[in-house]
Amino acid sequence: TYPRPSWRAEVSPENGLSRVSRFGGKRTTAAFQPSGDGQRMLVCTTCGKEWPDDFKLCPNDGSSLRDSSDETDIVGSVIADRYHIKAKLGEGGMGIVYKAEDTKLKRTVALKFLSSEMTSEPKAKERFIQEARAASALDHPNICTIFEVNETDDGQTYIAMAYYDGETLKEKISQGPLRIDEALTIAIKVAEGLQEAHEKGIIHRDIKPENIMLTDRGQVKIMDFGLA
Repeated sequence: TYPRPSWRAEVSPENGLSRVSRFGGKRTTAAFQPSGDGQRMLVCTTCGKEWPDDFKLCPNDGSSLRDSSDETDIVGSVIADRYHIKAKLGEGGMGIVYKAEDTKLKRTVALKFLSSEMTSEPKAKERFIQEARAASALDHPNICTIFEVNETDDGQTYIAMAYYDGETLKEKISQGPLRIDEALTIAIKVAEGLQEAHEKGIIHRDIKPENIMLTDRGQVKIMDFGLA
């Protein structure tokens, strides 16, 4: 395997915006001059910062970039004649998550719209849908419930999931070290959820603090099963 490069952006009056990458001990720099007001801008799918289209990857973290003009504000609209979009919750490499109201069942849900990078290849898209549907069969108190995997009329793949008030483990850790008993409780709950999934033949493949939700009710929920 090859080491993941680390990235940093530099700005200077002489060279404009520069991209600096490090592969092991080797340092390479490429400078780009903005081409004017009409230059297309790209948005990082991880950090959300904008960069000129000279860049193929985000200079900050090496993540993929998408066209900023592709983003459409859908807050207030109704998806699939059912989901009334209330607010944007976040955005990451896999897509954008919205808080929505299920107007048929009168409940709050989280809708995740998958990025075009994840669903552009027909075979990859089919495999993703199959895995997400398999994950929707999981029924465990420490696993986020998936209600539906579907597409909009214009072909956007989305997943309807249970919505939880709370914070991610990443957000919790950022506030300071966890108590030992607290950390052990979270680890045990996560392990129990993973055991249930593994017994059903489903692997998460992307367990990390931002995919662990700590609800206001004291529950521990593993998020994004089937989405890795």
